[in-house]
Amino acid sequence: MPMTEVPDSGSRPSGLTYRRYTAALSVLLCVIVLASGIVMHRTYSNFLYNNQSENRSLIILGKLEVILNYLIGAETGQRGFIITGDDRYLRPYTTAVAHLDVEIAALEELTRGNPSHVQRLRALKPLIAEKMDGLGERIRIRERRGLQAAILAVQTGKGLIAMEKIRDIISSMQDAERSTLRKSITATMESGRHTLFILIASSSLSLLIVIFANVLSYLEIRKREKTEHALADSELRFRL
Repeated sequence: MPMTEVPDSGSRPSGLTYRRYTAALSVLLCVIVLASGIVMHRTYSNFLYNNQSENRSLIILGKLEVILNYLIGAETGQRGFIITGDDRYLRPYTTAVAHLDVEIAALEELTRGNPSHVQRLRALKPLIAEKMDGLGERIRIRERRGLQAAILAVQTGKGLIAMEKIRDIISSMQDAERSTLRKSITATMESGRHTLFILIASSSLSLLIVIFANVLSYLEIRKREKTEHALADSELRFRL
């Protein structure tokens, strides 16, 4: 009986094509992983920068609030001392005297890279010094010359004008910092959305590549099984 031969002219090109496909898919998968890693690193760096900017803005806003509260407390304590003559009312004033310089120095350090804040602080520092000097002067007048003299000193309105200017500058700094904070929060949210999109896209592409590679492997296995069955059948016929 004549032997039935299975042509193998297409098996080698098929195996070669399969190896080329798998190599290309492996390279593509590596490129996707590498590109995703680079983009994720940049996104994470932006996230850290925006997060640091948010923290800095919050600290600056806190320092401005603390400075304003010290001044308000000092003014309230001075007023209470002038009315009552009781030294216990001077505790907020003495606390402000002890801590204001430290808080202002910390604020200067935080805003060193912001030219607009630096300019505002240059205008704010002499106003704060003028305000505190005026409070101290009226306290001394109350101690040495009595209630009426201290009331007349208060009625000049110098302290009120300085305080209004201080409030205006602090308010402008707070508004600018809140705007910066909103921008940082928006940028952080955008970075989060970009990160999520990159994760979903890279994971989806990687999954598709793995599925395609498995399909190719399955088809190649099926081809080899058919070839092996054909060879086995041919060998059996040859022996018969």
